[in-house]
Amino acid sequence: MARGTRYRAPYSKIAWLLAILAAYILTRPYVGLYHDAVLYTAQALQQSGAADLSEDLFFRFGNQGNLVLFPYVQGWLTAQIGLGPALKLLTALQAFLWLFALAMLARTIYPERRNWLIAMAITVLMGAGYGIGVLSYAEGFVTPRPFAEAFGMMALAFALRDETRRALLALIVCTVCHPLVGLSVSGIWLTLAFVASIRLVTLVLLGLALIVAAAQAGVAPLSWLLETHDPVWGELLNKYRSLGFLSDWGWFPVLVHALNVVVLLIATRSRDHLIATVATATLQMGVLFIAINLVGADLLENRLISALQPWRVLAWVALFGNLLVLHLLVSKSARSAAFIILFMALAVNVVEHLTGVSHVFSTAMAPLVLLAYWTDRPGAFWRWFNALLAVLATVVVVALGGYVYVEFGDLLTDAIAQIVTALLIAATFLVKGRENTILLAGAAFIAAVIQFDRQSDRARFMESDTPMPQEVIETLQGDGIYWEDGAGLMWTKVRKPLFYSCKQRSGTLFYREQAIEHERRGQLLAPLNTFDFTQIPPGRCPAPADPDATGPADANAVKEVCKAVPELDHIVLHNPVEGLEMDRWDLPIGPEGQTVYHAACDPLRVEPPRALEDYDWYPGASRGR
Repeated sequence: MARGTRYRAPYSKIAWLLAILAAYILTRPYVGLYHDAVLYTAQALQQSGAADLSEDLFFRFGNQGNLVLFPYVQGWLTAQIGLGPALKLLTALQAFLWLFALAMLARTIYPERRNWLIAMAITVLMGAGYGIGVLSYAEGFVTPRPFAEAFGMMALAFALRDETRRALLALIVCTVCHPLVGLSVSGIWLTLAFVASIRLVTLVLLGLALIVAAAQAGVAPLSWLLETHDPVWGELLNKYRSLGFLSDWGWFPVLVHALNVVVLLIATRSRDHLIATVATATLQMGVLFIAINLVGADLLENRLISALQPWRVLAWVALFGNLLVLHLLVSKSARSAAFIILFMALAVNVVEHLTGVSHVFSTAMAPLVLLAYWTDRPGAFWRWFNALLAVLATVVVVALGGYVYVEFGDLLTDAIAQIVTALLIAATFLVKGRENTILLAGAAFIAAVIQFDRQSDRARFMESDTPMPQEVIETLQGDGIYWEDGAGLMWTKVRKPLFYSCKQRSGTLFYREQAIEHERRGQLLAPLNTFDFTQIPPGRCPAPADPDATGPADANAVKEVCKAVPELDHIVLHNPVEGLEMDRWDLPIGPEGQTVYHAACDPLRVEPPRALEDYDWYPGASRGR
């Protein structure tokens, strides 16, 4: 694994590439319409005219998707070949482009024939989350972020090769794909492309001058630089956990990035100038952009800085923190404590990634790795100290194994299957012999493909050609439709605006009116106690009126909601409500179908006629009222 490794047969390289593809498939299975893919698909349907969602809360007051080219491309492709095929094609394209760009970057950093392939495999297998772990690099579902990341990696690779024009072009394409990703990589790109020079300072000052001039000219969204969140807007944004404000994050970033930061810190001391430069630039820009976020968004509540989310530079901290692990490994003897402990930390991190376990265990390994590299010195005392570190690392590994065994229960078999597949991938790079390498890579690829389709029944239905029952389409007239946890179904199948969903809060950081209206609707509908009010993700949306309930308390609760919200036409719930007549709809979701229950609001707003016995003048009526 050292520089100058002897050339191997092309069959070995093919096997390694197959193993990398297996690693990508294993860690990024096909989930279809999941997470932000639902939001971007809604934007695509709206932009292409396939659905009129203009009155949906997600679009009504503005939408950040208007600043991104991707929804137009996805919308056009969906119109040509259909939603399901478009999602599958885009998933394949983003995987190919992202891996191609990673190969460019890895080959630039590791020119040796074998090391760049191993570095790719490590980067794909290790935990990819950043920030508080809600987002990750190389997402396995369709969004513009992986495409933008790919061009961002190309820009960095070209910058490291001193190909400035190509680097600039790649950076522009990255920014067009997703402006926030373009911003996040721009600082690192500038540092690598121009180092510390007068040209760098000049470019930064010129860029800032252009931004200020555009802001003063009223060019949106740059004009937001001159705006702050007013007290009402600011209170709503700070009421719930937000991706825009680091002060809401607590210790999550430490858990997610501890090992990344340790690797980068050690790499800054590398004798390899290129490695040290990359690590230093990543850490410097990480600190700078986090500081800008803390001051501009958290402290000053500047609208533009909050919307730009400079903290997204952590995606590159995660990526380079993983990509440079191999360099630290090959810089030490395989028998050294530093090598052994880092290798154990790598294994722990991969298991966490595969099983979805919080990065508590790899965070515990991070200081052990740092100490092991710092104390890698001759002498009996240091040998004993490193032996103690190795024992502590072993305890962490055993603790992770015990946690997975106890917590996963019925899912333990799936977790073991994923871990075994990862071991096959690792073995592909470690064993000798062309036949063994090809055999292991093939086995890993087949195992990964078997586990590739992890769509939920709902996601599979949403992207399929199976229509929503005609009764549902005919009944749901008007724009005031609340469907419990039904954003994806309403947008892709009914293709009508949804009155309220926790997902619609994603634009509140950009648009004041959306934040206020989302809060109003949430407070009015909270007595329904549905999934949208269970604060998932924690603290992002209004809480239910009764945190222990899984639906309305009774028919009166539904009636009161309908009376309080005159623009609400229909309510669709997962469960029936006691004492309330509701339509039962059987949806073709999954092998056994799924049932929902519908109530129209207009009849519930009409007071039933009073019985004669309720009038005081009627003979026999109860007195003393």
